[in-house]
Parts: sequence; C-alpha cells; structure tokens
Amino acid sequence: METGFDAPAETETAAAEPAAEPAGRTEKRELCSPFSGEAHPITEAPDAAFAGKMMGDGYFVYPENGEVLAPSDGEVMFVFDTKHAIGMKAADGTEYLLHIGVDTVALGGKGFDVKVENGQKVKKGDKLMQFDAAFIKENATSDACLVVFTGLQEGQEIHMETTGHVKALAVVASYEAAVDAEASMDPEPAL
Repeated sequence: METGFDAPAETETAAAEPAAEPAGRTEKRELCSPFSGEAHPITEAPDAAFAGKMMGDGYFVYPENGEVLAPSDGEVMFVFDTKHAIGMKAADGTEYLLHIGVDTVALGGKGFDVKVENGQKVKKGDKLMQFDAAFIKENATSDACLVVFTGLQEGQEIHMETTGHVKALAVVASYEAAVDAEASMDPEPAL
C-alpha cells in the first residue's frame, strides 16, 4: 500500500520505538467559536436535551451580539426553514449544528437573517447569520447559542479549551479524531 511517505529502513525501525498501527492514530482537532460571548460546556446548557448530549456533545455561548461566523472552512449542509439553526460540515469532515437560542423554532424565523444557503462553501470568518440578540433574549426560553457536534464516533468527546469570555473565531474546544494514514500525509490533493 502506498502511503505518500518513505518508510524507514528496517534497521532504523528496530532501533526506534515500535511502529504504531496507522488506524490507531489520532490528532487533536481544535474547534473555534462562531460567536463572541461567554463560553460554557454543553452539560451546563439551559435545556435538558442539549445538556444531556441527546443530539451530541459540544458547547454553548451566551452571545454578546447577534453575529454568527463560520468557525472553519467548510460547507453549509442545511439551513432550517425557521432559520434558527444551520447544519455545517468542516473541510476536515467534522459535522456540527449551530443552534441559536433554546425553543427558537417557535419564532418561525422572526429575528433571524441567514446569509448562506444549502450547499454553499464557506471560509473561516464568513458571516453565516445575523440575529436580533435582544429579540431572541426576550422571546425565547434562552439566548444560549449551541454548537453541537453531531458526527462524533463512539468514545469521542469535546474538551473545553477555555470557558468564560471568548471572541468569535478563537479556539474554545477540541476533540481527538482518528487519522487516516494516507489522507493525513497529503491533505492537499495533487493538481
């Protein structure tokens, strides 16, 4: 099997530590916040379903403004008809849901101005949405903005790197991801 890198000679391998199985390799993936505000682990979410990780692990931010930025390069997988949530897939394959407020589906889209559409490619920092923070705070159960990682494998969990005040696009959490040996050696396809 071609791996895209030169394997060490057998004498070098014997002298070095034993080779690890490629399938068992992991890498730390840092997760940036789409929001500025106060970051918290999802277990503290003001909603039992989110706090119980029923939709997945993650974190949430009490927003200081109504701006939602793409936390990484990726693709918009779907925008809810009620505009309160956006499903995303990062360029590295990480799948996540951005959910603005708690019980905001009941607002029927009022207070939300979505700037993207299904299938759209985005770059880190692109504006995904603008929402009326005061309206959401007044008319929803909570204004907590949740980032829920929906595609984590069994045993994967989100680790908070920071809590408290964060700026949008700052690293707020991380997780360990399995690395495909072939793909990890050449992340950019040859042109």
